[in-house]
Amino acid sequence: MKKDRSRNQTQITQALQAYPMMISQVKYFCTFLLAFAGFFWAWALKNTMAMTDGMLDLGLVSFGSVLLTSGYVLGMVNGGARVPAKKSLGGILFLLACLLVALNYALGAALGFTALGRPGFGIYCVVFCFLWLGITWYAHEILKKASGGSSSSSSSVLATADQGSV
Repeated sequence: MKKDRSRNQTQITQALQAYPMMISQVKYFCTFLLAFAGFFWAWALKNTMAMTDGMLDLGLVSFGSVLLTSGYVLGMVNGGARVPAKKSLGGILFLLACLLVALNYALGAALGFTALGRPGFGIYCVVFCFLWLGITWYAHEILKKASGGSSSSSSSVLATADQGSV
C-alpha cells in the first residue's frame, strides 16, 4: 500500500512537471495553424474575389474552420482552461476542421487531374492533402497527449489527481 502511494505521488509529480510542456506544445501548434491557415485563407479570399462566375473557393470554408477552432483551443488554453479532450465537442471540431482542409485538397486534386486538366494543380493538391492529413494526425496526438489519452500516463495521472482519487 505504501509502495503504491509513493509510486502514485512520483507519477503526479512527474505529470505536474510535464503538463506545462504539453500546454506549450498546444499553444505553439495552434499559433502555427493560425498563421498557416490564415495565409491560405487569405489566398482563398483572393481567388474568390478574382472569380467572375460567382463561385467560392472552398478554402474560405475549410481554412476558416481551422482558424476558428485553433483560435478557440488557443483561447481556452491561454485562459487557463484545460486542453479540450479529443472526444469533446471542441476537440472533435478541431480535428474535423483539419480533416476538412485535407478533403478540400483531395477534391482539388481530383478536379485538377480530370475536369480542369491542370496536372500541376492536381499535384499541388495531392501534396497538401497529405500535409493536412499529417497535421490532422498531429492534432489528434497532441490532444490525446494533453488531455490524458492512453499515450500519456502523466496526463492520466493528472486527471486522477484532479478527481482526488490519488
